[in-house]
Amino acid sequence: MARSDAELVVEALEGDKESFELIVARFQGLVFNIAYHYLGRREEVEDLAQDVFLKVFQTLERYDTARPLKHWIGKIAVNRCLDELRRRKIRRLHLASDLGDEDRKGIEQLMEASSDNRSLTELEAERCLKLLEVSMAELPEKDRMAFVLREVEGQTYPELAAMLEISEVAARIRVSRARKKLQKELERLFDEQS
Repeated sequence: MARSDAELVVEALEGDKESFELIVARFQGLVFNIAYHYLGRREEVEDLAQDVFLKVFQTLERYDTARPLKHWIGKIAVNRCLDELRRRKIRRLHLASDLGDEDRKGIEQLMEASSDNRSLTELEAERCLKLLEVSMAELPEKDRMAFVLREVEGQTYPELAAMLEISEVAARIRVSRARKKLQKELERLFDEQS
């Protein structure tokens, strides 16, 4: 039977390296996905993930086992990403105006597929993801993080609120605002195809 997060934490604090490795294995996907949506380049994501798990290891004794470990690690990852962006004062920029003719034609095909209520092919799905990333880059950092945690990572609103240290209402507002901005940007892209 799989050990609980709290059991792994206690064992890791007692010096069991394998338990900490299991914690890393259990949550590395979450950390990588959060970092990827902020930094975008694999080598930066890997470095940031290592920093996150180093911070988890260094502060593990402060973790409250009565709370979900996923929230605590997610919060560390979110804060580390925001710190990195502030430190570098960079923002991934993928402007819609940078889309090539092939991408613009792809938008039109995606719209047709959407209006026909048919499933997207793998290539269409990849294009859709690229367009979504382009549009997401235009979102304010906090709204983008809320959207990624909710829509990409599948976090519930209470989980999202805990990770971002905001109220559940604020979490819902950020996700809603991000959805509206994304919808507006995608509609603009689609209108350019008409």
